[in-house]
Formats: sequence, structure tokens, C-alpha cells
Amino acid sequence: MGDHFSGLPPEIVQKIFVHCLPTTEGWWREHSRNMLNPTWAPVLLMHVCSRWRKLTLDCSGLWTDFTFNLVSYDPGLTSVELSRLQSRKWEEISLWNRARKDFLISLSVRIRDRLHSHNLSSDAPARWSEHVKAIVIDNAIRLQRLRLECRFMEAAAFFDLPSEKLVNLQCLDLSDMAYQDFVVASQRLSTVPRIQRLAVRLHGHDLNNVNPTFPTWSHLRVLVLEGSTGVSFRSILQNCRNLEQLSTSVLRPDTSSPLHGHVVARNLVALSVAFDVESDPSFFKDISFPMLTRLRIACIEYSRTFSWGNSKHFPRHSHFLSQLGSLKTLILSFLDICGADLLQLLSSMPNLERLVVDSELQTHTSFLAGLIFTPEKPLLAKLRHFKLCIDLTSASTYPSFERTLEELGPAVFQMILSRLSSSGFPTIDCCPEPLQRVQLVHTDHPMFNDRMHTALTVPPEVEPFMAGIDFSVERPIDDSAWAPDEIVVW
Repeated sequence: MGDHFSGLPPEIVQKIFVHCLPTTEGWWREHSRNMLNPTWAPVLLMHVCSRWRKLTLDCSGLWTDFTFNLVSYDPGLTSVELSRLQSRKWEEISLWNRARKDFLISLSVRIRDRLHSHNLSSDAPARWSEHVKAIVIDNAIRLQRLRLECRFMEAAAFFDLPSEKLVNLQCLDLSDMAYQDFVVASQRLSTVPRIQRLAVRLHGHDLNNVNPTFPTWSHLRVLVLEGSTGVSFRSILQNCRNLEQLSTSVLRPDTSSPLHGHVVARNLVALSVAFDVESDPSFFKDISFPMLTRLRIACIEYSRTFSWGNSKHFPRHSHFLSQLGSLKTLILSFLDICGADLLQLLSSMPNLERLVVDSELQTHTSFLAGLIFTPEKPLLAKLRHFKLCIDLTSASTYPSFERTLEELGPAVFQMILSRLSSSGFPTIDCCPEPLQRVQLVHTDHPMFNDRMHTALTVPPEVEPFMAGIDFSVERPIDDSAWAPDEIVVW
């Protein structure tokens, strides 16, 4: 087979190799029950024949990503078994170090034993620190993206590196870190000039009721902060002044006093906040987001701790609500808000293009009726993508649910048709933007699954008008699809 490649230009061969070979973890996870470390895909090719070996080694794109994967090793291995495992890993590292070229690279280090979901014990021996050093330290100058999912001690050598050794590092993902270890890491890494994207997953069981201050990272553009920590939301905005995208959670009341009064997040365009503590829009009363275009407000799982209140409370939250006029994307997850109040809230968002409602409306049909576009009620004229998530288990407890289920289909299609046709509008300027995508997502309920899909089957008389729209009715595979979050680092 190698003969077929011999006459092709090297750049074409590289494209074939990089785009056609299964070298990513996602491919193996999707297509293989027996997980093979994706690093070994090019390694296996090298053993086919000498011609394949040369092609593989000459293809730099195959050696720009490396994963050191130990996510389920047995910490009770005997010394002989551990030595064999370490030797195999040394061979893997050595081969990759010999083959990789002088290009920017992405590295992932994942070390967790099978007995503990987080191998964080500070008194456990650092068995893999030399391996991590050989992967990360020897390639520090070429690092563009780095993911560390291991104990702080295993990667201590990395955190001791001077910033001039990491001049190309742009994306950093730190998982399963204690907050105090993260503070130490921040003191050493926050001066790295090109780090713009940071993901941190903290475990903060030692924080008690304190709201610790987030360390200063002046260069950050994107921050994803997760974990059971009570880091002050205000301090994130104050100490990361150039943030453009932020995803975080609020797990306890923010008792920190304002350091500089009113906070203005001048560059923030995307914000995702998940609450696990009683709160409402007054949480944002001393904060301004002049550039905000994407907002996700969520409650962690089904806690429903964030309350918009009803429309009579809106004037009290006027500072925050007045900043939503520039929103293009709004995602509401696991909230309690009635349909009428949500419609009034949406009336202050004339530029909204994407709306995801995964909240307990109780009256889904009246909410859909409120979204019907007319010249007299031109609500959300720019809406293109609409997603409505219905919790059948919860909704079915309401006395009117049977009737709601019967009315749901007509309400959905009437709303869609009102936003697809220009007939009935006096001028073209009055027409809404045509809908491009409508998703109806529901939880699994054996009594109502079939009825839900029957109710939302496109009627024959409506079908000709649906040609240009992506319409779907589905059940989410897992909770990650249930509460989407668009802010990513890696």
C-alpha cells in the first residue's frame, strides 16, 4: 500500500494521515469497546513496513498530540508489576519524543487510580513524576496546549518552570486540584504571557464558608472554573480584567466585600453561571456587562435555587435586566419561571437569535402562543434557533398536563409558521427572520414518550412549509445534552 503514496506530495500524504487515521480519543471511545490509547495509532503504522515507517515519521501532524493515560491503574500493584507498567510507559514516551517534530504540540496527562475518583491524597507517593517530567518539561518550549489531570505533586516540576520556558503555551486545563495548590500554581503561571484559555476543576472541601479571592490572571480571555469551591464571583471579574468568556458556578453566598465598588466586565461577551445556592438577579446588582451577547443562567441539577421572581419583581432587578438588550443567545437551565413572566423578560431582548428554555414553565402551550409573531406583537424578530426542553416526569404531575399534551403540537407548529411566512405583514421590514432550527427535547417517560412524538409529528398540511427548517423531537442521551454550555477551553 505504501507504493500508492510514494508519488504524492508530502503535504497531501500528511492530510490523508491526519484526517483519516483514528488518532483521537473521541474516535476510539465511539468505535471501540476496548479502548486503545490513540497515541498508538501512528505507532502501529510504523511496524507495517519500512516504507510505512518512513511515511509515518515524516508526517509531523501525527506527532503534535500526545496523551499519557493512566485513568484506571491499580494502586495496589506489586513492585514488579508497577515496574513493568512504568517501563511500558517509558517506551511510549521515548518513542513519541524521538518521533515528534519541532512544531507546537498538545499534551494531556491523566493519572487516576481505579480505587479513587480523585487520586489526591497528599501522602501518596508521586510514582509518575519522572514520567510527567519527561513528557512536559522536555517539551515545554513547544507546548501550546496542556491538560493536567493528576495530583499536584506528580506535576510539581511543571509548576516550577520559569515563564520564559512556556512562551508558546496558550491553553491550560488543570483538573482535580486543591484550591491552595491552584493558588501556588497561579503565582507561577499567571505571568506566562500567552496563556489565554484556562480551565480549572477544583475540589474545595477545605474552604468551609470562606469566599476565597480568585488569583490574578491578567492575560486570560476564556475561563472555565468548576468544582465544589466558593471562589468569589466578583473577584474573578476583578482579577481577570480581560475575560471575554466565563463559565463558573456559585455554590455559596458571596460574602466578600466589594474591593473597588462597582465592577465593569468590559470585555465579557459570554457568561455561564450555575447556582447551587438561593439567589436571584440581584446577585449581579453591582456588576455591569456592556458587551454581553451570550448568557446561560442555570441551577445545578434540579435544585431550582435561582429565581427570577414574577414580573412585579422585575423593576427591582432593573440594573441587570437593562443589560440584556444586546443578548443574542439565552440559555435557561433548571429554573422556575412561569411562561408569562418569561415572555415579559424576553420582550427586553430584541436582538435574541438563539433561545434554549430548559425550565419548569408549567404552561408550555401558553408560552408557545406568546412566541407567535404578529405585527402587533413582534416578539424576538431575529430568533433563528429555538430549543424547548420538557421534563415529562415533572410536567405530568400537573392536572392540566393531558390537555397540554394534546395542545402542544398545534401550538408548536402555529408558532413556527408565524415565523416562516411573510404573508399578513404590511411591509417586508415587519417580517421576522425565518426560523432555521427548532428542537423539542424531553426526558424519558414510558407513559408519554410515544404520545409526545405523536403530538409533535408534522401534519401533512404544514409539511410543505417546513422544508427549510431543521425540526427535531428527541430525548437527550445524557445530562450534558440537557444543559448545553458553549464555553470551552480545549
